[in-house]
Amino acid sequence: MSSSPRKALTDALKPALPKGWRLYSANDVPDVLSGPTVVLNQTSIKNNPSAPVGQYLATFEVVLASALTDVIKAEDELDGNVLALASILNSLNPSLWDTADKGTFREAFAYTFSVSVITTKD
Repeated sequence: MSSSPRKALTDALKPALPKGWRLYSANDVPDVLSGPTVVLNQTSIKNNPSAPVGQYLATFEVVLASALTDVIKAEDELDGNVLALASILNSLNPSLWDTADKGTFREAFAYTFSVSVITTKD
């Protein structure tokens, strides 16, 4: 990954997402969701002692939220969409993530992936 892990992850995800899905940085999410929404939030950066000097591990929450407010419809939508996003993340690099936890994002039903990417200063 490049020196901007958020930009690199955004650039990799954007063309891979299905038509109609929205992709936002955590600071840019609209108040009202209007379709399947993916939100990137960088949560940490740490030294990566098992990698060459100068490589770091950046960790993100990658949230997949449903805009649907009906519980059953939102669950049905997420059942398929979470597998689609998992497949997309695997196509980028299978070691990026290992778990997607079910919960909420704001008031929306969602899954949150913990995603780690290797990055460098330059």
